[in-house]
Amino acid sequence: MERRFSVSSARIVMLSCALSLAAAGMAAAQASGNASPSLDVSMLASSAEGAEANVRLAAAGAELRLWAGDTSAELSAGLALPGVRLGATKLSGLAAFLYRPAAADPLLLGADGAPLRLDNPESASWLGASLGEDFGLFAIAPRADAGRTAYGAWLSPRGGKGQAMLVATREPAQEGGPSWYDPPVPAATRFWSAFAVGAGGKAWAIAGAGAAGTGFPGPDVGACRLEARASAGSFRGEFEASAASASWRAPDGKDAPALRLDAELRWSRRGVTATGGYRLVVDDLAEQEAAKSTARASFAAAGRLGQAKSSASVLTGPDGGLPSVELNTGLRPGLLPWLTLSSSWRAAGGEAQRLDLFASIDAGGAVRFCFDAGLRLVPEGRRFKGSFITAMMLGRVGVEAGVRTGGWVEPVAISPGGLDCFLGLRARLR
Repeated sequence: MERRFSVSSARIVMLSCALSLAAAGMAAAQASGNASPSLDVSMLASSAEGAEANVRLAAAGAELRLWAGDTSAELSAGLALPGVRLGATKLSGLAAFLYRPAAADPLLLGADGAPLRLDNPESASWLGASLGEDFGLFAIAPRADAGRTAYGAWLSPRGGKGQAMLVATREPAQEGGPSWYDPPVPAATRFWSAFAVGAGGKAWAIAGAGAAGTGFPGPDVGACRLEARASAGSFRGEFEASAASASWRAPDGKDAPALRLDAELRWSRRGVTATGGYRLVVDDLAEQEAAKSTARASFAAAGRLGQAKSSASVLTGPDGGLPSVELNTGLRPGLLPWLTLSSSWRAAGGEAQRLDLFASIDAGGAVRFCFDAGLRLVPEGRRFKGSFITAMMLGRVGVEAGVRTGGWVEPVAISPGGLDCFLGLRARLR
């Protein structure tokens, strides 16, 4: 994923506002005596990726996150104050459902309050602003496409059982294709409405959401989602289901599968955990071949002899051919707690695609040494990956230095000049 963005005047203004608001918020928090501010700073210099710095400043409900990289003078920031979210953010609750009705993670259970949360400024996918906690206004745009900015209002009382949201955006025009089947599409203003309700407690919970969109030109669209969880003794079950109309488009223009079902059952007792799950994804209900299903299982155990885990998944694709299979294992012996061994094997269409073997050593006390090595076997040959890191704490300052390969590389490509050397510093001040 591309993570490099150039600095624009709008982002510079946003950062200046963030710094000003954060300084005022921190000063007010310190003056009130509610909490002493905390400052976390990390810097990393790499021969392959350049230098970058992360800063996190927090006190009494206020938080400021900054990230800067030197490759193209990049800069990103996120700010949270009581009732305010600004900058590098991620979607939460009903907003996350509206943009991704078929997301793989739970979206609705336990979600309330503002639709935006702070995210890591380096890798955040969204730039947004929200005003309010239980209700308010917000604006959000994909970080890579500011032309799809959406504006909305929401109602989501904290601790409540219901949410509602209205969103509007200007959908950009699209050029037509080379065929007359793909005519140009003019720009259009589109509107979405969404709602969610939920109920339950510690032993069980259920939540559902629905959304509808309209505009001209363009189709009317709809989507819905259901989430549920329940636990009894050593068992815990989770269920997710979503459906979207064939012409569904979120405010950022992304579509969604027509149907998605996901269920998982977990059993855990005395250091042993076993899970089993099944997922069905249908991209188009009119085409039976568009269905994809995944069955998965995992097992993990921890005790005096050490820790062991394994997982397996079988993916049946829409072509009806042989499924794709993936097996993963991990082992940490009790007699050698500093050693971790793991493997990953994948096959598709009845043919092996790759076999990965890993070994990791993490040892030391005040000064730690970490060594990771990996071997990948693929039809084209062998690939290697490795790193060596040493780290130590000097009071509240942590220092780490190391060398690593640039991902998986061929044996002939391993040379001193092709390795990535890096140096990092971390400091926490209160």
